[in-house]
Amino acid sequence: MAEQLDMSQKAFSKIENNESSLSVEKLQRIAELLEINVSDFFENNGKHIYNNIETQRKGGNSFVINQAEKAMELYEKLVAEKDARILSNEKLIIELTKKTEGLELQLKLSKKH
Repeated sequence: MAEQLDMSQKAFSKIENNESSLSVEKLQRIAELLEINVSDFFENNGKHIYNNIETQRKGGNSFVINQAEKAMELYEKLVAEKDARILSNEKLIIELTKKTEGLELQLKLSKKH
């Protein structure tokens, strides 16, 4: 699995042992390699890996995930960041709308004179 993720076995072992964080990109790649959706790591439907130490076998590779909590924290952080970006974009839209309305008013007034 480490080789397929383009990382050393030592680095991958640190992820398995909860000694290192798992990036979103690596989580997505792991899901691809296991042929599952990233959301499957967070759902408890009995299909895949969810809790501290359970094994999913794929193509002769044994992959142990003991980072369900870290993955959930990362997921929640990404959702919070997305929500913050949405709020920021909504504020920007309001600001730009006001500026556009002001410019349209100026244009109408300049045409009258």
